[in-house]
Amino acid sequence: MKKSIALVMIVKNEEKSLSRCLESVKNHVDDMIILDTGSKDRTIDIAHSHGARVYQWEWQDDFSKARNESLKYSKCDFNLVLDADEYILKWDNEAIKDFMNMDKPHIGDIKILSSFKSFDGTDDISWSHVARFLPKGIFYKGIIHEQPDSSLPHKMIPIVVKHDGYHHHEAIENEKNSRNIALLTKTLEADPQNTYYRYKLATEYKRINDLESALKHMDLAYDSVSRLSSVYTSVIVDYIYLLIECKDYKSALKIIENEKMYMNKDSGFHFVSGLLYVKLILSDVKKYIEYFNRIEDSFLKCLKIGEGSGYRGVIGTGSFAALYNLGVFYEMTKKTDKAKECYEKAAAYDYEPAKNRLKLITKN
Repeated sequence: MKKSIALVMIVKNEEKSLSRCLESVKNHVDDMIILDTGSKDRTIDIAHSHGARVYQWEWQDDFSKARNESLKYSKCDFNLVLDADEYILKWDNEAIKDFMNMDKPHIGDIKILSSFKSFDGTDDISWSHVARFLPKGIFYKGIIHEQPDSSLPHKMIPIVVKHDGYHHHEAIENEKNSRNIALLTKTLEADPQNTYYRYKLATEYKRINDLESALKHMDLAYDSVSRLSSVYTSVIVDYIYLLIECKDYKSALKIIENEKMYMNKDSGFHFVSGLLYVKLILSDVKKYIEYFNRIEDSFLKCLKIGEGSGYRGVIGTGSFAALYNLGVFYEMTKKTDKAKECYEKAAAYDYEPAKNRLKLITKN
């Protein structure tokens, strides 16, 4: 018998994004359920125009309560949970059918691509694997960054979603940041040793460029994180990026030295390590020249490992971005042929900085 799928969402004031989301998913699902928590714009009208069932609910500062309220209206076999600023890029019908018909039910983890500004101002895309495809009867726990309240095993499924909320719609996202900081702070008051929430609070402060608060909470996250934790690699890599942005290169180097044995198979770690060695040498050539060869080694390791396969990462750290930075290194060390080769390979990914450098190096 054919298994049914419902799209289940909670929304508020999402008129700029909602239509795109619903258009991307409507041909893949059997029902669309939207729980509105107090929209003042055209969100509800847009939802109705796409055939969604809309319910209204008063926001109670608890994401799992809202998620669970929305899920109770679904009668389908599986529920796909999306936010309004997300939309489907890839959906493999046959593979998803196979997943839904497995003998033992699983929770489906989907891939989410998120646009963001890196510390040097470039536009980057991160990826993460998130539990969003839930069998009927599975609900959530946690007032923020809610997780499925279930011991069912997880399995990656071929659904890819693009999320651009942290990159666009600044006023809405500022409101969301403030809300998230308040909820995370409240959660940590009750559970101060929770590394996951501490890390998430640090990232929220980072988004609003409050680097002092971000560093305070990232310090605490690093002190408490277990190397067995699903967020271990994220804490380490993001901590190093944050220290670089704060120009605390000495502390960043210490983290790299402490963790390199455990992070050796992570391309994101080697990528940020390469960036740190560049910053170190530029800050004091005489003092840090011993790290010069580590720049090349770091980016070569990125390429050997390739793109990451863990909990999350940044697209390009195991491919075009590593190639580009390696090209810059070779160009600065007068190895023009090697630089050109790296730029050509990076440009094949349609990476604009590499194409620009390639034009300049070819002219000369």
